Amino acid sequence: MTTEERARLDLSGYVVTDPDASFMNVAERMDLLRRTDNYLLRNTADELVLRTNCQRAAAIPALDFQIRLPNYYPDPDLLQELSQPLSIFEETVSDLAGAFVASGDPYYADCLVDLLFRLAESGAFENFYYAPESPQAWYVTEASLFAAALNYSLVRQVHPIASSKATVIEEWLARSARRHRNIAGRADGSCCNHRLYRRGLYSTAIGILVDDNALFQFGVSTLYSALSQMEPDGSLPLELARGDRAFHYHNYSLLYLTPIAHLIERQGYSAFDLYVDNNNIMRIYEYTISSIYDNHHNNFDQNTDNNFSFIRNERYLAWIEIYLFHFENEFLEELIMTNRPLFNRSMIGNVTLYFMDPESQFTYENENNIQ
Repeated sequence: MTTEERARLDLSGYVVTDPDASFMNVAERMDLLRRTDNYLLRNTADELVLRTNCQRAAAIPALDFQIRLPNYYPDPDLLQELSQPLSIFEETVSDLAGAFVASGDPYYADCLVDLLFRLAESGAFENFYYAPESPQAWYVTEASLFAAALNYSLVRQVHPIASSKATVIEEWLARSARRHRNIAGRADGSCCNHRLYRRGLYSTAIGILVDDNALFQFGVSTLYSALSQMEPDGSLPLELARGDRAFHYHNYSLLYLTPIAHLIERQGYSAFDLYVDNNNIMRIYEYTISSIYDNHHNNFDQNTDNNFSFIRNERYLAWIEIYLFHFENEFLEELIMTNRPLFNRSMIGNVTLYFMDPESQFTYENENNIQ
């Protein structure tokens, strides 16, 4: 589906029904975390609270300058070094929201709100350099937008925020999302591949948060786009065109399609059962899970045709925690068991803390006689 075809979709039936729905019922999850005797969840919560404080947030710069970054290739280490302030921001907002959900202590919520208010007043993320041949600042800021929106939404659901601060933060997020989304990307890739799904995630999250149907519908359109382009076997051709990293990018797409679908479901619409041209997202899952299953015992570093080394990195498995919230899958449960707690700073942060069923781990360990 091209950018023009996506723009012609009639998605007027998708309207925001609950701006406070966010990723989960925060009050219910906080209550579960207080009551659970699952050692992994308790340890994750305790460690998160112990390591998180406002000092790190206070050290984050205003980011009021133009963000301009080199391309990933040929020097990914240089890009990582120069984009570190944004990475630290994403980790910090994720930890602050997680520590608040884990403890209920308003200290963490207030710290998160104060950080976002300060950056909103400075216009952070609004001034970035973009050219088709130099898109990296555009790429990197999208992660900061959905990290800010998703973690703020968790806090706002149960924590009172002064209307003066909430208005500034939410108008800034909406303005930044529209500015970022208005760049279509390259027709041979970023217009329509996993980069589109990343834009779809912040559009969905911010659209819900600020009750903006246009932003929400743009997020929905990215799911439609993925379903329209998938092959009958469930593969996404734009991702499989990436040579030996084809499956890495195929899996990467689910890091964003999965939370988009989950957020759409939270608004009362069918996403996991949605069909576009007889295609639905469950077939993408089947293709991806089958590919991982067939290769997860291989020596990934030696498999140059299809590199599956991402399976060793817990942040690339974060979508699985949300998937298991909706569906049962014994293989996936086993795959992530030793990688938990899963964390992805550019998705929803502390995903295991928010989604893991306490009983699933007990069941697995008991069946396999793990002490």
